[in-house]
Amino acid sequence: MFSDNIHCWGKETQKLLHKSVLLIAGMGGLGCCVSELLVRSGVENLIILDHDRISEQNLNRQFLYNQNDVGSLKVEAAADKLKQINPDLKLISLNYKLKTVSDLQEIQNNFSLQGFIDCLDNYTSRFILDDALKNDQFLVHGGVNNYFGQITTIKRKNQISLRDIYANLQDSATSCSAAEGSVLPHAVSVTGSLMALETINNIQGNPQLENTLLILDLKDLSLAKIKLTV
Repeated sequence: MFSDNIHCWGKETQKLLHKSVLLIAGMGGLGCCVSELLVRSGVENLIILDHDRISEQNLNRQFLYNQNDVGSLKVEAAADKLKQINPDLKLISLNYKLKTVSDLQEIQNNFSLQGFIDCLDNYTSRFILDDALKNDQFLVHGGVNNYFGQITTIKRKNQISLRDIYANLQDSATSCSAAEGSVLPHAVSVTGSLMALETINNIQGNPQLENTLLILDLKDLSLAKIKLTV
């Protein structure tokens, strides 16, 4: 299944992907895109987390779901679709909403998580992921709104956190997220694809967006990189 991948990035990277253990928080548009691409890339140990059910309005951008899934829990429908792609996938589905850092402590204690992927739609939950990050872990953050997307890698050793980047936002703010406005499927697809690639970069030990915020504007097809400092 992964022979074409190996031709591109080699056997060693493929082995790293098979062994990696990742948590994807949020199984909306970005979560669907990132999880599918990581499974097709060869990641075989995933924890997915969401508390929501699928609505018809979600179907324009949440690519794992269809009309038959409306009303179902996102984590259950996503787990079914992802296991159809790779039956060897070891997947844990968590149907709850992050409220405190302690919500992640049991996961941290029971699994050797290499990283978190932030596909959430609010900064209250994003900051919980940020606060739970350990020194040897990475956090790939992404957000989308309308034509726009944003991505960065957070590592605790750099002392730059999401709270630092978004210091002017309240915890409840939903900047650059589906909760704030309409989201185009194209923005989700491009942003999610780059998030999946940056996750693989982190697994390889070569992140491209550490201390850097990538901004995508799909209306004029432009990309901008903003250097981040404490």
